[in-house]
Amino acid sequence: MPRERPSISKSQDERGGKAGKIAVAIVVILIGIFLYFMLFTGQPVPSKATGLLEQAEIAIKAAGKESFTFEGAMELTSQGGYIGIPVSGEGRIDSVGKRMYMKMNFESPVTEIGGVSNDSITIESYVIDDVAYIHSMDNWLKYSSPGRLWGQAQFSQKIIELVKGFDAAIAEKGSVNGREAYKVSISPSLSDLANMVAGIDPQMFSGLDQSQLAGLDKDVKSVRLDIWIGTSDYLPIKIEGVIEAQRNTVAPEVVGAVKQDVALTLTVNFDYKTPFNIVLPSAAQNAQDISAS
Repeated sequence: MPRERPSISKSQDERGGKAGKIAVAIVVILIGIFLYFMLFTGQPVPSKATGLLEQAEIAIKAAGKESFTFEGAMELTSQGGYIGIPVSGEGRIDSVGKRMYMKMNFESPVTEIGGVSNDSITIESYVIDDVAYIHSMDNWLKYSSPGRLWGQAQFSQKIIELVKGFDAAIAEKGSVNGREAYKVSISPSLSDLANMVAGIDPQMFSGLDQSQLAGLDKDVKSVRLDIWIGTSDYLPIKIEGVIEAQRNTVAPEVVGAVKQDVALTLTVNFDYKTPFNIVLPSAAQNAQDISAS
């Protein structure tokens, strides 16, 4: 049973401020990594699992299409207060036709805005060639970026590139989702990920300097990314990612240190067998264009 979101008092909110900054930093990093997956091509370095990962890249490219479902959460716990933001969704990518669809659902930490219930938010996005369409709260927006928007690679392919770049190792061989698979793992530091994203797009971290990026690790307990690759077809089956952070701070109104915990989790399951088509809804034809002039 999911935990209820309790009301957070002012003092609790103040004590959670620093933990909130950690959470925001982690979310920014994950957004940047997502943009890396979808929009850019990396330059991987050799890893202990290079042969297996190269086989996976070949298999993904040959498949041409992939769909996936995902679920995760950001959780913040501080002095008895708890905030949880579950996230779930699905996606489909047609690399040959240069079409992508993504649906994301997440629970809003702000339950009401202007008297309107805001318990959950759904965002749908489409990419058709170099034009993106985004739908949320009955509004359609679109923007274009010729030559940049379409990354010419699938989601799983970008993850393989990331894993190769962090000297990945084959951890074990076993069964996942009813299939035999190799498990490949990496444990980068949070600042490793931040510096990677900052190198791709410095504007992503315009509010943080390099010393702040390097300081992220002192509060991080663990960063882990596991990917399972099928032994028979070398296609990715599942991905799990976890980032955990903890910080002890001294608050004047309490005795001793206040422990603040932040956890981000994400699980992605892939499907390369079920056929699909990506069709832009007719309502998107009237989307407001927000492309830079």
